[in-house]
Parts: sequence; C-alpha cells; structure tokens
Amino acid sequence: MSNISSTFACVGCGSAADKSGDFFVCPGCHKKYPIVNGVPDFRLENGYWGNVSREKMRGLNSLASRSGDWLGSARETIPDYLPHFVPLLRGDVQFLWPTDKDSVILDAGSMWGGMTIPAAKHHRDVYALDKTVETLEFLDIRAKQMGLHNIHPVAADLNSRLPFPDGMFDLVVLNGVLEWLGVTDEVILEKHWEGRFNKTTKQIKSPDEMQENALSEMFRVLKPGGALYIGVENRFGIQYFLGMPDDHINVKFVTFLPRAIASFITRIRKGVPYRNYIYSPGQLKKLLRNSGFRRADVFSEFPHYNTVDSVTPFDIFEKVRQPFSAGGNAGLRWRIIAMVWSLLPRKLAKYFSPSLGVLAYKSERSADRSTPRLIRVLRDAGVIKSEDVHKYRLAIVNSRPDDRNPAHYVVYDAEKNAPLYFCKVGREESVRAVFEHEANMLTFATRVFRGKPMEKRIPVLAYISGKGEIPVQVTKYMHGGAVRWGLWGLLAHSRPERVRAKSEMLYKIIVRTRKLATRRWLKRIDPVIHEAIKLLVELQTESRTGKTVNRDALYGRITTQLESLKSRGSVNAGFVGATNEFLAGVKSLKDFTLHTSIEHGDYDLVNIVGRRGGMKVVDFEHAEESGLPFFDLANLIFNHLIIQWRRFPQGLGLGEFALKYGWTKRLVGWADSYSEISGVPRELLSFLPQLAVLEQNLKTYPPERDPYSYPMYGEESLKEMMSFTI
Repeated sequence: MSNISSTFACVGCGSAADKSGDFFVCPGCHKKYPIVNGVPDFRLENGYWGNVSREKMRGLNSLASRSGDWLGSARETIPDYLPHFVPLLRGDVQFLWPTDKDSVILDAGSMWGGMTIPAAKHHRDVYALDKTVETLEFLDIRAKQMGLHNIHPVAADLNSRLPFPDGMFDLVVLNGVLEWLGVTDEVILEKHWEGRFNKTTKQIKSPDEMQENALSEMFRVLKPGGALYIGVENRFGIQYFLGMPDDHINVKFVTFLPRAIASFITRIRKGVPYRNYIYSPGQLKKLLRNSGFRRADVFSEFPHYNTVDSVTPFDIFEKVRQPFSAGGNAGLRWRIIAMVWSLLPRKLAKYFSPSLGVLAYKSERSADRSTPRLIRVLRDAGVIKSEDVHKYRLAIVNSRPDDRNPAHYVVYDAEKNAPLYFCKVGREESVRAVFEHEANMLTFATRVFRGKPMEKRIPVLAYISGKGEIPVQVTKYMHGGAVRWGLWGLLAHSRPERVRAKSEMLYKIIVRTRKLATRRWLKRIDPVIHEAIKLLVELQTESRTGKTVNRDALYGRITTQLESLKSRGSVNAGFVGATNEFLAGVKSLKDFTLHTSIEHGDYDLVNIVGRRGGMKVVDFEHAEESGLPFFDLANLIFNHLIIQWRRFPQGLGLGEFALKYGWTKRLVGWADSYSEISGVPRELLSFLPQLAVLEQNLKTYPPERDPYSYPMYGEESLKEMMSFTI
C-alpha cells in the first residue's frame, strides 16, 4: 500500500491519522484504529454484510491464502456467487466515467471487488471501502495474487464520517450500495433472502436521511471537479410491475408502493420494516441535490446495473434505435421483459428502466470534467475534435459476459441525433491481439472492395490503440438494426432447464411449444437467411483471389484434414465409417472449379445488420484473406440448429432433430439458393456439414478463446455433422 500514512483521517474529529506500528492514531483525539491483516479498520462497530456467513468467508480467506489460488478457492467455497465478482463486465461502465489513468477512485461498498478489480486495471489507485473485514481480506488476497498493487482495502462504515481528508478522490463509486445505507443490522443474503430476519434495530433516522448523510460525506471527499457514480435499481422498474420481487428483501411490489404500506407488508413477510429505499430518476436527482451535488446525468441500464447489456444516456434515449438491446447477459425472462418494455411510448419508457446509472458532479459540469473516459481516448487520438467533446454521448450496447470478449460502445452525436462510431474495448490485455488481427483484415478488405458495392457493406476502421494503452478498436458506425428474433425465436432458443429453476410455468410453456416455436421462427427467419446468402455470395464474388480448387484438389485437402484428426486420436470406428462414405461421395462428383475468397470466419445472424437490400456484415475478428466458400455458409445455416439441438436434449441425433423440428426443409432451400446464386454445384453442397465441421475442428485457436464456444467445434458436433447430409 503506497503512502497510506498520509491518506487517512480520524472518523471522529477529522484530523489526519498517523501510522504507528499496527495502528493509525489520531493526534487530535488520540483515538487508535487497528490494522487487521493489512486492512486499516476505522469502524466504530464490528458490522457485517455479505452474501454468505462470516464463518464461510473466513474459510475462503484461509484457503485462498494457503493455496495461492483465490479463484479455485472461491469455486470450492462459494461456487454460486462467482458471477457476482469474477467477470470483469461489471466494470464496463468505467469508460463512461469522467476519469483518466491518473485518477484516484473510492469504491464505496466494494465487497468482493466486482467493480474494484476492473477499475484498478485502468486507474492509478482504487480505495476499496467496506464495513465487512472478511470480504476486504479476500479482496486484498485476490488483488495481490492478480498482481494488482494499486488497490487499498479500508474497513469503515458508510453511515459514519469517512476516514479520508476533504477532496481526496476524482470519483466515488456507489454500485449496488445506496439502497443498503438505511439498513444497519447484520445481513446474510443466503440466509435472509428466503427466510426472515431474527431481529432488527430500531432506527431514529429514516433511510432517506441516512442515504443523504452518506452522500454528503462522499461529496466532501471528492475533489472540486470530482464525480459520483451510482448504480441502483429503479423504483419504478418495468420488472417490478411484471411481478419480479424487490432485489433486496425478496417481496413483490413493495418497491413502488408508498413506503408505509411497503413497510407494513415486509414486517409481515420478513419481520423487518422496508428500509431498502430505491428511487425513480427524478427522486434520485433530488436526493443528490439535497446532498450538495450540483448536477446529475442519468442512464438507463438493462437488464441490471451489474450485468449490463445496454447503458443509454437519458438525454438520447428517445433517439437511440434500441436503447434496451439484449446481449449475452439477458436470459429469456429478461428478453420477454424487454419486449413488454418496448411497447411503452419511448418518451415514457426510460422512466421504467430496470436499473439506473447516475453520474453526479460536485461542481457545475464543464466539457472537460464530464467527458467520458472513452471519449477522451478518441479525442486524444484525433478521432474527434477537442472542441466538440460536449456534444458526444456514449452508450453500451449488446454486451457479452465472457471476459475474453470486448465490451461494446457506441458514440453518438447528440446535436445531430446520429451514431458515429462503434467501439470495442478489451476487458483483458489478451484481446489486443484479436483487435490487431481484425484491424489488419478490415484494412485488407477495404483495399479489396474499393470501388465495389461491397465496400459500403463492411466496417471502416477509424482507430486502434497501441501497446501500453487501453485495448480499443473503433470503426465508423454501420446503420441497420440487428436481426430481430421475436418471441418465437426466444422460445426456440431458450434453455428450458435454466428457466425451470425460476419459473415452472414458463418451463412448461417452452417444453410444450418449442416445436411450434421453432417452426414459426424458421418461417420468420427464412427470408433473412436468403438475403444473407445473397450478401455472402457478393462478398465471395468480389474478393476472389484468382486461386481455384477442383474436385481432386478438394479431395486431397479433405484426406489431409481427416489424417490430422485421426492423429489426434479423437475419432472412433463410427467416425471412420462416415468419413469413408463422405470421401466416396466427393470422389464420385463431376469435376468442378471453386474460387477462393475472403473468409469472414463468423458469418452468423448475430453479425449481420440491416434488412433486405441493405444488409451489411460486421465483426471481422475471425476473418482470413483466403478460404473456400463452405465455412461461412455453414456458420450461417447450421450454428443455430446446433445450439438449439444442444439445448433440447431428447436423445435425438442432429439429423433426426432437424427433421422433427422443421430444419431439414429450410436447410435444403438455403443450400439450393446458395448454389443457384453462386454456381457452386448443389451435389457438392450436400456434403456442406462435413466440409465445414472439419475446418472448424482443425482451426488454431488463441489461448484466450474457448473453441467449444463455437457450435461446430468438438467431438459431439464432429460425430453428428459427419453423418449429416443436405
């Protein structure tokens, strides 16, 4: 911990505290504060708040310290809670903060470090404050094992004076904490979520008074140009009107009821008054004004402030095409909620956002002080002009939870009501190599397609950061919405067993309607696939390399691929039989000529935007300069079949499943369409599953990529697709 002797103040009188041995001592009132296992303890009482018990946390800390493996210890001790703090996605909002690499941040209510860890990767110092020493000890162990030495755990109570001098921080983070400031009793969520509270301490102050006092303290420790970030549920979130319980006390409808009525209900149901106050956007801004903050910007966050798929500034919410876009963090239930939410008039809808993000400023907002981090990066890189930063807004869109994937942002021109740039930001440094490959491929593709129609159907690279900087890749925004799946698509691709844990009724609906849902979705998506096939043929035709492959050359290529698989020892007798039939089939075909061209590598519905006649393709991170036409076509027409087949296990082979659920007819139609437009022999496309699955399973994957995340990868897919023809 660097220079900690000059950073703390007495929580009693406010005097600067001096370090003396294993204590911090106040020279004014002579109060002593112990340093416990490296954590300065400024608490006036030994409080506890956690998802799990104190005993379980102590066991986790002991195991993590002895083993040197914080993640393995957490998997063994608290496996159900890993999503709360392991993924870095909780920190995606940090690029909306008005900070830079030299900023000093206070994570108030840090707990396990879900926000602390990602913030520490991109800021000078992060002080992690919590009233539970055990979780701070775990955070300290975790940070050191990860090689992060700029995280400073501090035990203190947010309902008392903070142990810091005035004006110390550039930013204070209050993520998922505001609503707990009115609760001082011990909370163990795994115990109290389903059960009742045994006792409750009567409070003299109301929750909103306690919240206001705590916010005033945060105002005090901010620098004159500092800001406070709050992530919290919306009191009038659409999910609460649709029957989801309050996220803190597990009782339905109490969030939006009058406080007295809500308290009456929770006393009966849980044995405690309702004190987890959350607010509407207007109420939250009023609370901040009462605490001294001069200005506040509000963001709509979906589905939740800790697992954001989308974050949209309120002042452009009505102009954004999909302000509640669902990425990889929204399951079926949340996607249905989003569909209901989207039925509201846009001017009204933002006030029913499930969660809210707020940036509150200590002083009147200036363009420089309130500029989001990512906008600053683009300004410094010369992508946008310094004098124009005030007109830009930044939103998060379609985020995916895996740390190996980047976070996605869109830069909007608020004056023109137009999106300008699509930005990818790496959560891990390893993503930089992916960005560099994609940037090279976009540069190559732009050169190949220059002056051709396809030039306007691919992204234009605007910026890629260098080593030592935040991994950032920026392309000019491509207009055109993503392919919409509708309710039938959601039902067809849901994971029924996951749904069952939350709703038996919804599970039964999915099971009973999944065949109908699949057929209805396939009917809806059929014209989209046909348009995507036209686009694919255009891409392949306009990027032909001049190199061709005939039947004998393809046969030799297949033979080599099969030998490579056999050398790995991952094939069995059944596989060998299927390959013999495959080889014999290819050998019996009439001779043909195939042209090699750019291979997109991930030509899937999720990477296609726009509608008929105006489709575009994005995401070239898997692209290659030269390849045969099969892989891209197979990604387009097989990926979602395989995904759905795996999610509905019935003991059916892939071919049987495809026939039963209506896929076979569609696959035949799509193959016919591709053959007719491209000139590739239809007889050859009968073997498309085999041709594509071999290529997928022989690709080389970087360490940061899980090959099993690709539907056609693995022995299961290999076995099924080698015996599947269209």
